[in-house]
Amino acid sequence: MTDIAAKLDAPLETVVSRRVGTETIGVALARFFSSVSVSPNPAICWLWQGQRLLNEGGEYGRFWFDGRERRAHRFLYEAINGKLAEGLLVRHICDNPPCVNPAHLIAGTPKDNTQDMFERGRGPKRKGERHPLARLTDDDVRQIRSLAAAGLPHLNIAASYGMSRQQIYKIVHRINWGHVP
Repeated sequence: MTDIAAKLDAPLETVVSRRVGTETIGVALARFFSSVSVSPNPAICWLWQGQRLLNEGGEYGRFWFDGRERRAHRFLYEAINGKLAEGLLVRHICDNPPCVNPAHLIAGTPKDNTQDMFERGRGPKRKGERHPLARLTDDDVRQIRSLAAAGLPHLNIAASYGMSRQQIYKIVHRINWGHVP
């Protein structure tokens, strides 16, 4: 039996003794699990079936405890592992915001969470001059196309911008920077 399963299967008395405010953790957990689709397979997400909060990060479960709204995954994580230290948040290793499977939840910093986002291909797709590694502006691209249309050889344009002839070709033929009119 995993540590998580052992904590969830603990006798109600040991959980109830951890009183928080007016509602015990045991009562809150019973109410919590009435809104969860639990799978016996630890690899499968346990989806929150109750109210959800839709924001730019996804559709997170909403759970009320002790007079406060909390994110469902964070409530369960803290009920099992204790209160998180300041500055930490609960991350989903499954990338599924409504998931509350404790095996899919880990603590981390906002920086860890952002790094997860980019490593898993969920970061914003920045094009053109908004890309952090862009060496050209949209105006540069327009100028390059204008010079090519005027008949200046790609090799000469490339030299003036410190680029290769192939990069200029791709800009002129809209293979790269195609979003720039």
